[in-house]
Amino acid sequence: MDIEIPTYPRRVKVYFLEDDQWVDMGTGYCTGEIIEEDETSNARLTVRNEKDSDDIILRATVSAGIQFQKQQETLIVWTEPAQQTDVALSFQEAEGCAGLCDFLVHIQQTVERTISILYVMRNEDGTETTEIIAGPLVQPPNMSLGNLDAVLECVSPLGPNKFNNEALARHLLNRNYLDQLPDIFAMAEDLESLEDLHYLSQIVKVLFLMGDAGIWDALLQDSIFEAAIGALEYDPEVDLRQKANYRSYLRQFDNFRQVIPLPSEGLQIKVRQAFRLEFARDVVLSRILDENVQGIMNSVLFFHQSEIVAALQTSGSFLSSLFNLYREDIDHDQDQETLHLQREDGVRLVREIWNMVKTFPLQQRATLYSALVKNGLFVMLRYGLGSSSSASMSTKRAATELVSGLLDFDAKIVRQGGDDAAVIGVLTDLLLNDSNRDYGLKVLASEALRILLEPPSELMPSLAGPNGSQRSLQDSRGSTIGQIGSLDMHMFVLSFYENHAKQLFGPLIRFSSESNLEGNTDITHDHEDDTVIEILTDLLAFCIHHHGVRCEAFFEENGLAWSISHLIRFNRKAIRLAAIRCIKEAVLLSDSAILGLLIESRAIASLVSVMVSLEGRNNLATSACIEVLYLIAGKTTFLNSSPTRPCVQILNYLVDDYGIENVKSKISLPVIDAVICAKEEAQQSSQKPSEENGDTKHIKTPPPRVLEAKTSAKRQLEGGLYDNVSERSRKRRASDEGMGTASPLQGDNSSHHMSVEEGLNDLNGEESQSGHDGDSDTESDSSGDMGEGTNEDGVKKSSSSSASSSSSSSSSSLSLRTFTNAGKKLSIKFRKKKHTSDRQSKPKDD
Repeated sequence: MDIEIPTYPRRVKVYFLEDDQWVDMGTGYCTGEIIEEDETSNARLTVRNEKDSDDIILRATVSAGIQFQKQQETLIVWTEPAQQTDVALSFQEAEGCAGLCDFLVHIQQTVERTISILYVMRNEDGTETTEIIAGPLVQPPNMSLGNLDAVLECVSPLGPNKFNNEALARHLLNRNYLDQLPDIFAMAEDLESLEDLHYLSQIVKVLFLMGDAGIWDALLQDSIFEAAIGALEYDPEVDLRQKANYRSYLRQFDNFRQVIPLPSEGLQIKVRQAFRLEFARDVVLSRILDENVQGIMNSVLFFHQSEIVAALQTSGSFLSSLFNLYREDIDHDQDQETLHLQREDGVRLVREIWNMVKTFPLQQRATLYSALVKNGLFVMLRYGLGSSSSASMSTKRAATELVSGLLDFDAKIVRQGGDDAAVIGVLTDLLLNDSNRDYGLKVLASEALRILLEPPSELMPSLAGPNGSQRSLQDSRGSTIGQIGSLDMHMFVLSFYENHAKQLFGPLIRFSSESNLEGNTDITHDHEDDTVIEILTDLLAFCIHHHGVRCEAFFEENGLAWSISHLIRFNRKAIRLAAIRCIKEAVLLSDSAILGLLIESRAIASLVSVMVSLEGRNNLATSACIEVLYLIAGKTTFLNSSPTRPCVQILNYLVDDYGIENVKSKISLPVIDAVICAKEEAQQSSQKPSEENGDTKHIKTPPPRVLEAKTSAKRQLEGGLYDNVSERSRKRRASDEGMGTASPLQGDNSSHHMSVEEGLNDLNGEESQSGHDGDSDTESDSSGDMGEGTNEDGVKKSSSSSASSSSSSSSSSLSLRTFTNAGKKLSIKFRKKKHTSDRQSKPKDD
């Protein structure tokens, strides 16, 4: 503690206690001083009058045995030993009181160790609580079986005191006091002195709870740790019949095997200390550690682990020698059995290092992971996960955890830094291997595959379907359905479908035969394969969700639609729900080819059949079926999502071919009416105005987006396209070309983008239908002869006479060419959905 001597003067009032009354002795400025006299140092407190600095109100020597009390944040009270008078200093500011208190603590630690400083706090109920700030250190006696109670009494009160903890720790470490512990413990245990063993247990517990890193390092030494842990086995709060057996565990695991010799002896000691401290924290002291001590212990452990990892990284040969054990092109001196044990331990060693750095900062983890990959991590993983290797199941689990951890951190490291084909292959073998009955390991392998195949959300915006109809429905994580990443990710996914997907989804492809659908609705299966089928069905839904049309060819070539139709009728609920999720992802993808396959394979029919068979029971399967049908009808049930468009392709099948109306006689659900209504709405919206014998049949007003396109086109064309065209040419084109028709909407798979020519034909057609009301110069009879027109004088002439006018023909040709050039520009604007009326396109004469 750095204290300025003499201390800064602080304004105080001095009081003496006389006849039980506090008497004001005056106001002045108090300082703390150290006076050197006859090669000795003495501390004293001096108060000088605020009006006359030569007037000394108080001069008190800090002598042995004085007990100072800090009260109410601004008072310091003590008893002068010479006059036996109580003295009180009342500070104007709490900061001044705290500064003098720090001075007294400094004096206690350096000049006069026998004084003590107490802090007296008044509670709400009127009682007082006293805590020791600093005090004389009572040195514990040397340990013996007869005085362990005295040793405990010396150390116990110092536990919650910061200053005395430090002093006691320095005293114990300087005297090597803890070296006595092993002999005393062995003697007490040999004599079966339960009382002494209880005292030793409490002494060791207090030493751990002191929170001093130096004491912990001493307790973790090879010569002391076993005795300390053994003493903690005799906890007086635990019945002797339930005594823990920590030493047996330590004898089994503390003498760790070195797969590759560690670079230095100091690193070996650091590894042992880290293990023992973690064992003490998590096992031995887990019930009694408070938050402060546990936080200090976590910090010490973190520094130990950081030193270990840094030493392994900077060692030039350790990592390379470790991974060379798994290379077949290197001659190994060991016999096969020893080499096999070394390889098994090596996988576990890397897993331990991996778990150790999980709490490290991002940059430190990235440096370690890069070093592991660079030195041959994937060679070791190929051994740990390969079906042909002799690795045990625990080693396979450790290797799978490594793959999952690496993918969680950065999947790009696996795709670029390692042999991705080998990684996918070994994960597939692990998932499909019949000898592996570990369900947790299979789930771990499937999760690793998911992370490996999931495209990053920040890359390319979407994967458009064949007709530009792909949706961008956001999932809960913010990624877009059907997203695919950069070129590397694109090639990685293509490689997966070309080389690995058929093997991975092989159990599902077995159900792709159409003959599998014949027979009873309830289908049973070998329960040993159900786990794999469930995982693979979920994985297929994942691929449809994230890869979109990239998996369309694979989906069609291998008949997976038939597999889904088969799996949806399984008795096992988990498999049935996974199959329904596949249909849901296909509906959200809205790819006409995949939807057509689901219709052809009767997967949609199976979905409705399952819903009917459940008879409307309130369960998860019924809810899943209803949700998919609502999605098909375009009635989204997702919260915080944009509305979905109806799948016209499936609606037509359900209503026209399947006859979903007949289902209403078996089960009454609102979703059935929603499907039927959606089909009718889609049919009406897909119809267009038609023209037969000059009569226009108005079916339905076009959707708002089409009307907006038409209005914008008309506004832009009227504003700028006719500027350089004669009025006569404009009228003639309105007569000759004004009866065009709009293109029909293509249902759910149309792009809904209208070109300028289609928009103008629709607009001119509407003008012809309305008879051009309000425009007396351009009246025409839509029911009359289409070969006739009207000139400016109102005289009727034939189409042949109009064609004979060269000037009119030339003007008309110019008008059409100008319209085509401008139309190309506006068509681009429509496709970008930028309908701006303030910009006018000026036609250019060819």
